Amino acid sequence: MPNASVSVYVVSDSAGDTGEHAVRAAAAQFHPVSIHIRRASFIQSREGIDAVLTAAEAEESIVLFTLVIPYLRDYMIEQARTRKVSAIDLLGPLIDRLERSLGRESRHERGSTTFWMRTISARSKRWSSPSVTTMPGRNRH
Repeated sequence: MPNASVSVYVVSDSAGDTGEHAVRAAAAQFHPVSIHIRRASFIQSREGIDAVLTAAEAEESIVLFTLVIPYLRDYMIEQARTRKVSAIDLLGPLIDRLERSLGRESRHERGSTTFWMRTISARSKRWSSPSVTTMPGRNRH
């Protein structure tokens, strides 16, 4: 029987905005099902991770994390696996791939998203998709 609702713990070593935006975007695909977002912001210790995982384990919740500090990220992955808590690393795989592609290590600084977004948007051009035509006789959903 499907669940009527689910809780997602958004765990971050900063404010948690990035993780919450990702959960809201995914949750929109299941409207009107209720998704409860519980933010655990500014997590800076293993004890903080343990507390969140204990709560998530008791509620059979999902954990989505945006930990950029390597020892916290590694600890979250290890402990979630040990406790059999469903945990999703939102930024880690992308940061790893960027490090390999750029040939340099990331700064591993928490909370640098706002500054970075302002810097990137000041330098970038808007990308627009090519025009899309609908085929005759096809209904768009």
